[in-house]
Amino acid sequence: MKLLFVSLMIMISVLIPNAYAANRQFDCTRVKRGMFYYEASPDLFIIIERNENFQRQHRLYETFYKVENITWMDPCSYILKTTELNDPFLGNEIGSESEIRIVSVTETYYEYITKENGKRKDKQKIYFLKDLAKIIEKQKKYNVSD
Repeated sequence: MKLLFVSLMIMISVLIPNAYAANRQFDCTRVKRGMFYYEASPDLFIIIERNENFQRQHRLYETFYKVENITWMDPCSYILKTTELNDPFLGNEIGSESEIRIVSVTETYYEYITKENGKRKDKQKIYFLKDLAKIIEKQKKYNVSD
């Protein structure tokens, strides 16, 4: 009986971590470059242009934006540091940092958790941008040009 219990415990200790690891496997390379968007609040669409070293977040495409350097910590986590602002809504965020951990990637979006000023935020989504013109029109419709 003891041998059965020990065998069962060994099997569980081997299988459970492997099952967990299998569930955590996703490809983060799709989020390192490209165009993305998210809805910051109802009817406020932010467009993101990203390469491996920087990203630009547009509140109103090519008019109001912020630029952030990207430092990749591992394949699915990175630090954003604001280096340039051209948006009166954002105040003085130059030098501010956010830690991003990607927690899932699908065909249409990825989910992430942000840590800012030592506090974690709820999981959020960023969508892969397929139609830039459509999102720009939404931005123009709902953004007030200051």
